[in-house]
Amino acid sequence: MSPFEVNMLLQEIRESKFALLHMYAPRTTQAMKTFDDLAFYCVPSLTPGYAPPPLDIRCQLNIWAGQLYLDRYETYLRLCLLLGISSTEPTKYTSVQSDRFVPKQGRIREMVDLCLFDESPLTLLNMLFGLRRKGMGYQQTHMGKILHARLLSQEDFDVEDK
Repeated sequence: MSPFEVNMLLQEIRESKFALLHMYAPRTTQAMKTFDDLAFYCVPSLTPGYAPPPLDIRCQLNIWAGQLYLDRYETYLRLCLLLGISSTEPTKYTSVQSDRFVPKQGRIREMVDLCLFDESPLTLLNMLFGLRRKGMGYQQTHMGKILHARLLSQEDFDVEDK
């Protein structure tokens, strides 16, 4: 929603028993706090038993919002499963395309159920991120590396914890 729309609906949202307004912004710098648990600021306030949306939903939200940095290595692994991308070096027994996309016949375990793509989504996502960044580079970010067929490791995330 735009700020204008939020201002117009804010009173109704505050009085509603069914609607919550969550503050969210995609993480576009490594130093930025992640908002993808949707608990940073809410109207009305969250109840003590609040549980964040499932990781799959948060991954999708982050992709379409243009998030460039992931919070944990486990999030990276899950995102790879959802997009049908290999998160490991291919072996001679696996069929992996040059962009790391695993075709349906080459998928195993969780990826069989989680990935809904018949063709690689990376070309579309590359275009989307390129348009969102308006010419600014993003290749050295987590998403930039993923979209350009580079593997991430646990060390890529440990840097943030220091």
